Amino acid sequence: MNLVIDHGNTRVKLAFFDESNSLVDLMEISNEANLSIETVEESYSLDDIEHVFYAASGHFNEAFINELKAECNVLVFDAVTPLPIEVHYDSRATVGSDRLANVVMAAVASEGNALVVDMGTCVTYDILHENTFIGGAISPGLLMRTKAMNQMTARLPEVDIPEEVALIGDSTQKALQSGTLNGWIQEINAMTQAYEDELGPLFKVFTGGDVVHFDQGAKSPIFADPYWTLKGYHEILRFNAK
Repeated sequence: MNLVIDHGNTRVKLAFFDESNSLVDLMEISNEANLSIETVEESYSLDDIEHVFYAASGHFNEAFINELKAECNVLVFDAVTPLPIEVHYDSRATVGSDRLANVVMAAVASEGNALVVDMGTCVTYDILHENTFIGGAISPGLLMRTKAMNQMTARLPEVDIPEEVALIGDSTQKALQSGTLNGWIQEINAMTQAYEDELGPLFKVFTGGDVVHFDQGAKSPIFADPYWTLKGYHEILRFNAK
């Protein structure tokens, strides 16, 4: 059994992978104070865990990691962790660990060039070209867009995004919902097409917490996997554990 810990800005994900490299269990912790060895062992004994992978895009919990290192083989992801792909970027230290994990998983899943679109707090577009991460783009996610319009104006309210949003909003609230969601969908479609115009056909993967909104607005079926990043982290762990 391997454990992948994805320590984000607002929550911590603990993903358990079995001997066949399948994701068999996932635990999410919203309060970092609850992150402890005891929390892990609510699901699996540390004796059953062969390797632990820890990636932090939010706060780095050094005390917890030191506790784990006393019990398990722990790999902490950083700017010098070996990867099964090349990285051509201005500074690898500034690349989000999730972006690298997404591209690593794309290299495992595809024999050609690939694009991973991760729809979370931000929308990230990451490109694998000839087994090399060559960069991409970052833009505001859905929640960030609704908050920005509220906080940077005097009278516009902050809106939620329902399951169905009309293209033409007949109220200020509905107009904000339409502009947020439909503009976001059109951006992703246009960016995806622009990358293929530039690089040729791409293996395309869509992931992240807001992917369900894009799936509903897509013109054709898409390959979506909400666990893509966690699987990418596990592939980096496997690569280093050989």
